[in-house]
Amino acid sequence: MGQQNDAIGRQGENIAEYALLDGTPKEPIFWPRFLGEKSPKIDFYVEVIGSFSVKPFFLCQVKGTRTAPKNDRLSIKLSKKDKLWLLSLHVPTYLIGVHTPTKKSYIVSIHPEMGKKKGLGSMTTAYPFTTKNRILLKNEVLEFWKAHGKKPLVSHFPIKKA
Repeated sequence: MGQQNDAIGRQGENIAEYALLDGTPKEPIFWPRFLGEKSPKIDFYVEVIGSFSVKPFFLCQVKGTRTAPKNDRLSIKLSKKDKLWLLSLHVPTYLIGVHTPTKKSYIVSIHPEMGKKKGLGSMTTAYPFTTKNRILLKNEVLEFWKAHGKKPLVSHFPIKKA
């Protein structure tokens, strides 16, 4: 079962990467970098394409499954430990669920509303990875970095002591 699960996971990662690169009919939006074995909890570091003073990015975990969605839910497994670790990051983080037989991807944000009591056994299919939702994701990530992504102008630890 281990190799089969790894193959399903790898398929999910490849499909998610393609969905991230797909962009809009006019241009790509994201530049994903697969982290693979380097990071067991993060599958992709994803930059927003464009000229920015601070490079906006987000992180995502991908979960592939062959189980068909049921009742608007996609069956995935995210452990409590992994969910809490993803929640602890101070950058935008997302979970991309992929139904590998249909190559359909769905996205949800990893944020405190998810709760801290248990892991996830499924995720909503309300947010398919469509052009519209890729644009919404881009805007959400840009808003985060506009508000939070700047280095402070002053520091308690300057390079030259006054």
